[in-house]
Amino acid sequence: MMAQRRRMLMHVESGFPAKNTLENTAWKDIALVAAAGRAAEYWAVGDKKTIAFSSAVFGSLAIEVKILGFDYDDLADGSGKAPISFGMVDSFAQRKAMNATMTNAGGWGGCTLRPTLIAPYFPPLKPRSAAMLSRR
Repeated sequence: MMAQRRRMLMHVESGFPAKNTLENTAWKDIALVAAAGRAAEYWAVGDKKTIAFSSAVFGSLAIEVKILGFDYDDLADGSGKAPISFGMVDSFAQRKAMNATMTNAGGWGGCTLRPTLIAPYFPPLKPRSAAMLSRR
């Protein structure tokens, strides 16, 4: 018990949150840990977090994201690597095609689904995770 209290105090004194599951960690704390380059010390690839919406997006009131990797993806501005890469996990109740040919031709950047998804998806996420998100 005393060792646990010491570890918690150490985190408070260092300005870092106590280690917790990704699900139970606030986005501001995730951003703080990620910016310090310590995300892999706190969480693991595959850890998940639920994000609730105030109204349905593609038929869903919440989505689940999971950690895909650490310091792997290039930042859009070319300034380095993203501390944490997240991916959605079968998140929306309504299925949508990437484009009219029902393929991934043109990739994410050129698909017709991208603007349809970004318009409703990013604004509800911004208050919670603005420091963590990068549009690519």
